[in-house]
Amino acid sequence: MSSCKQVQFHNAVLCKLRPGVPILALYGKQKQLRRVGIYESFCKKTSAVLLATDIAARGLDIPAVHWVVHLDCAEDVETYIHRSGRTARYHKSGNSLAMILPSEEVFIDKLQKHGVTLTKIRVNPQKQISIQKKVQSMCAESQEVHHWAKKTFNSYVRSVFLQRDKTVFDVNKLPLSAYAASLGLLSAPKVRFLKKAEKKRGGDGEEVEEGESDEEDENEGGQKDEGEAQEAKKAFSALTDDNDDEILVKKDSTVMDSMSTENLEALQPRQPKKKAKSKVAKAKALLKKGIKVNTKISFDEEGNVETQEGAFDRQPAAALVDITPAVDPAKAGGIDIDEMQKDMRDRDSEDKVAAKQRRKEAKLEKKEKRKRARGEEAPVAVLGGQESEESEEEYEQEQKRHCNSLQETEDLAAHLLGDL
Repeated sequence: MSSCKQVQFHNAVLCKLRPGVPILALYGKQKQLRRVGIYESFCKKTSAVLLATDIAARGLDIPAVHWVVHLDCAEDVETYIHRSGRTARYHKSGNSLAMILPSEEVFIDKLQKHGVTLTKIRVNPQKQISIQKKVQSMCAESQEVHHWAKKTFNSYVRSVFLQRDKTVFDVNKLPLSAYAASLGLLSAPKVRFLKKAEKKRGGDGEEVEEGESDEEDENEGGQKDEGEAQEAKKAFSALTDDNDDEILVKKDSTVMDSMSTENLEALQPRQPKKKAKSKVAKAKALLKKGIKVNTKISFDEEGNVETQEGAFDRQPAAALVDITPAVDPAKAGGIDIDEMQKDMRDRDSEDKVAAKQRRKEAKLEKKEKRKRARGEEAPVAVLGGQESEESEEEYEQEQKRHCNSLQETEDLAAHLLGDL
């Protein structure tokens, strides 16, 4: 097949249909260890089907391959020979089946010029089995399968569009409606880059049915004039932003040389960053709009409005607008920003004074403790009011007790001396 998305889609669909034979998929987007594991697993099986892109056309020695089916036409004669070379290895026989569209029959003449002769065969209609209705039901049931079907459609159209040999690969001659139906789609998705390319070239190509919109082609731009295939690739690289699809065609190293960095940046729309509003700005916006916030309306069992004070308004709930008390527009939101800021400033100054007083008292208390530790009498701090008077009385009583104790000590000494 031509692209990775085709291999992924057909692998998923065939696995769900359970044909009775193991089905494996090999494509370029897989990790190296994953590809090696699939290759070794396919070599060990006695019967299996391997869906692959041109990544398996060269360098793989798979024994006992009976059939190689070219579902999409090869890019050139050399690629066809390498594809068919996966069968009939080392004195063994094999078969190669190429499915050629009527628009690609020129490729048969090119094969004959290189000594490759093809035999045209027709399949017996009695042995044909159509799975189109089953695939359509799968697309209808699963959004994921439907999405992958559209991606596969656009991937195939792109692969044909980017081919070098335009005598064989003409995207305008493809039966797009029939191909979309084979993928389970009711109608062909829009191929916007193809329409824009046709408009630029002024050609009369096949009109693509307008069905489901394709998310991959939203940012596609214009197309270069048809001069050479390299110019077509260069224009398409600038048109599409779908880089997760690997189109297995020969690529040119000078694809993006003609586009400067400034042009690439101009293709990407810049969206201005919106500055986040602060809570104060949001509150002011609500006040200007007159929106009431933090309000609560409660109803009694009869459906009447209950006021905030607990009284009941006996009017019906339909008269809610008439019974709403008038509110000052400046305080419509329940919070006055200016008034709250003023109140906070006043409280802040009071807190500062109280904190200063607490620090002063703590300092005096520490000073008194140090003096008591040295055995000195601590001076009484006069703070005014009743506390200062009580401190003076306690000081006088302490002095009196001290004098009485001294007098008793002197009397006791004189008595002892008199006895002697």
